[in-house]
Amino acid sequence: MKSSRAAYLVLLLITITLGLIGRRLSFVPLATGDALWAVAVFWGLHLLTPKARTFRLALVALLISYAVEFSQLWQASWLVQLRSTLPGKLLLGQGFLYTDLIAYTLGITGVVFVKQYLFTRSKGSSTGQTVC
Repeated sequence: MKSSRAAYLVLLLITITLGLIGRRLSFVPLATGDALWAVAVFWGLHLLTPKARTFRLALVALLISYAVEFSQLWQASWLVQLRSTLPGKLLLGQGFLYTDLIAYTLGITGVVFVKQYLFTRSKGSSTGQTVC
């Protein structure tokens, strides 16, 4: 798969779609949606900076995910009101759970491996090229 903005946009849209579908299916663990949320942050960052190194973007995506999770401890009335809307709920979450931090970490770890597989395979992994 070619490393480009178009590819990252497609991957972001697929991730968002899977996350939204997963929230509607009772047999899909909630942690799956949390992991996909962090993955969407990763693909979104890659969309904005397609030539950035994978490890750096993974770290930034993880820090953003953690920051959003910890922000849920702050219960300012305007923020609670924002989180009660659908966009606010989807982007900011509603309540702090330490298990979400684990899901974010697993999601980012998984997407790094997926990206390495997708993008090094098409570039010719036999030459030893990587995108990290």
